[in-house]
Amino acid sequence: MPLGGESLKTIRQKATGPAWDQDTDSLEALQVLIAGHITALTTHDGKLDTADTVVDAIKVKTDADLYGIVRKNVTLAADPSCTLFTVTGEVIVRVIAVCMSDVGATAAANLSVGIAASTAAIIAATGGTDLDAKEIWHDATPDAEIEDASVAKEYIITDSNDILLTSTAQCYPGTINFVCFWKALSTDGNVVAAV
Repeated sequence: MPLGGESLKTIRQKATGPAWDQDTDSLEALQVLIAGHITALTTHDGKLDTADTVVDAIKVKTDADLYGIVRKNVTLAADPSCTLFTVTGEVIVRVIAVCMSDVGATAAANLSVGIAASTAAIIAATGGTDLDAKEIWHDATPDAEIEDASVAKEYIITDSNDILLTSTAQCYPGTINFVCFWKALSTDGNVVAAV
């Protein structure tokens, strides 16, 4: 049965062709195909009001919605503990920190990156005075301006646990640039820089 003047076969070919995810005509064809099937269902059992409401409710997630890179620049204050990144759903993350300036701290001050239940899971507790300008902070002993990318481990975060910077004592002045590479595992998976 023709839908929108095109045969079902033509619509399927457009919707599943090699460039279907980059071609707006193909996405529209997929919506028409879905709408046609749903219209047939709605007229049969009457459970849905219109095909349009269902098509509007169906959102195709693009690759850009499934992964990303977010940044947060933190200028340390007396208590630099803060939320770095707000996590929604389930995600895989990789966090890298680059010290933009030397960090000043009391002798007992440690900084770490993790989640509320495990504050040093992503980057181990590190003495604040060990964080020097241009160093890459990924473990308890930052010491280099170049590192193999494998030092930044991937972590799976569930239950919308935010990524936190935690300090045990005064740690300032200093500035650290945090970068989070993330991939969604759940349909609502997302990471944004905290405000």
